[in-house]
Amino acid sequence: MDEWAALASQEGDVEPAELRRYDPAATRKYFSTRPITLLKRGIRSFILLGGFSAKLWLDRKTRGENTSDAKRKEINTKRATQLRNLLVSLGPTYVKLGQVLSSRADLLPAEYIEELRVLQDRVPPFDDDLARRILDRELGPTADRLSLGSTPIASASLGQVYRGTWRNDEGQLEEVAVKVQRPGALVAISLDVGIIRSFAEPWRKWNNLNSDLEGLVDEWGRRFIAELDYEAEATNGENFAKAMASRSDLGGVVTAAPVFRQASTRRVLTTGWIEGVRLQDSKADDTAQLCAVALTSYLAMLLDLGYLHADPHPGNLLRTNDGKLCILDWGLVTPVSKDLSAAILRFIAHLVSKDFEAVPGDLDAMGFIPSELKGVKDPKARRDAFLEAAGTDSKVAQLTKDLEGVQEKYGNIFQIPAYFGYILRAFSVLEGIGLSSDKNYSIANECYPYVARRLLTDKSPETRRALEQLLYGKE
Repeated sequence: MDEWAALASQEGDVEPAELRRYDPAATRKYFSTRPITLLKRGIRSFILLGGFSAKLWLDRKTRGENTSDAKRKEINTKRATQLRNLLVSLGPTYVKLGQVLSSRADLLPAEYIEELRVLQDRVPPFDDDLARRILDRELGPTADRLSLGSTPIASASLGQVYRGTWRNDEGQLEEVAVKVQRPGALVAISLDVGIIRSFAEPWRKWNNLNSDLEGLVDEWGRRFIAELDYEAEATNGENFAKAMASRSDLGGVVTAAPVFRQASTRRVLTTGWIEGVRLQDSKADDTAQLCAVALTSYLAMLLDLGYLHADPHPGNLLRTNDGKLCILDWGLVTPVSKDLSAAILRFIAHLVSKDFEAVPGDLDAMGFIPSELKGVKDPKARRDAFLEAAGTDSKVAQLTKDLEGVQEKYGNIFQIPAYFGYILRAFSVLEGIGLSSDKNYSIANECYPYVARRLLTDKSPETRRALEQLLYGKE
């Protein structure tokens, strides 16, 4: 077993009940009674990450500006392999980070992208016999109705997936995908998030950042722990498939894998087997159309359904053999309230119609201006700061960095709310897929038709005014 799982638990141990829901105080209390484990993990993480950072620094100092393309590619390939192995050894928290970066072709060299894509479904697996013992323990007699392949067909940060068959109540065999959670994942993730959180506030002060880093880590940890509950994941996928089937614009085009509830628990998830290829790897004529469908699906979640699939790495977006889009892995979902959806919609409309005077009010409604920052700067300064960060040519992945960068110029203007990090993550991945096939891809342009249609169907007075501005301009 890899290092992070080995430190967490031994086979047969029950998941600690106090860690099943994210609670920083409970996490501190749990690991305060295990100081050696906490210290060993902290030191190891610091040494590995610090060592890799030192290598990158040395590369920049010794390579020079006249390095040939061939030599640069050789160095990048070497470092990319080292980074992938480093993230795997550090465990699920860092593997997730690698998965996000693997779809950012506009941020990392091609050699890094190629290596990090391996993390989407080819993390080193844990022992097959152990997986079957977990399956038997979780399902009891029902496990006899499942027949699994001899080896996993995919192994990711939190679990591994087997292709198999399920004998239904009529005795017929159905092809299924069975995901079994890694042993010790709950303890390992809680430990990593706890360590990262302890450095969040000192790091914010040291760099004079506006962002609520502890809040961001808490939001991350909360969703990460929730992702380990496969029963909740099953419900999320079922709700999405039902919502899509009822829509006139997406019904029959986008779906999620059907869930086999009899063969699913908190640590085992069984779904129907989906035949298809990754959307970004598809060569079919309708691939561009399905990319637009994917974006429309995420806009529908953000603006209509009240939740957002927050882990859309390319391995979770499939083009099925019958030409549909199937979104997999519903473990990481962030809620979006109706008021927040309406505020985001108005904000987009105001930007498109160039009604920049309305931007400060939109930022307030979206949670960018907590009570302690209200009144610190006048609305015009806040508007100018945000527009400078957002910029018409900015990519999604650059937006967070730019938002924090205006701190030096404008002082305390706003902070990035925790939920916004998940929106940026989801749309940056979709943007990355688009950029992989079209270097001029603009997610803002792709969003425009859906936003216009959405504005036409919303009857609230504020949205009607935003629609008028979108159609006719501010004046």
